[in-house]
Amino acid sequence: MRASDDGPCLIDVSGVKTDKCKDLRFTKAFVKQASVMAIPPSVFYSDEHKNLSKNYARFCFIKKDENLALTEKLIAEWNSKK
Repeated sequence: MRASDDGPCLIDVSGVKTDKCKDLRFTKAFVKQASVMAIPPSVFYSDEHKNLSKNYARFCFIKKDENLALTEKLIAEWNSKK
């Protein structure tokens, strides 16, 4: 995965162990437990289309590849503790 130079970065969180509303539950738990803030993309979708974004978390300030790699590492470590 490569960070975008011109916009937010979406990371696939489909492997994270949660139930429905995955992006909301993931972002809420991830900030509390790993101190990494993410935005649940489903907040930008109508109820009819929220399912299109349920497997993603949005990170807005990841502009360097090493920061993206660190975020992916933190997600993997956090998920392995579940």
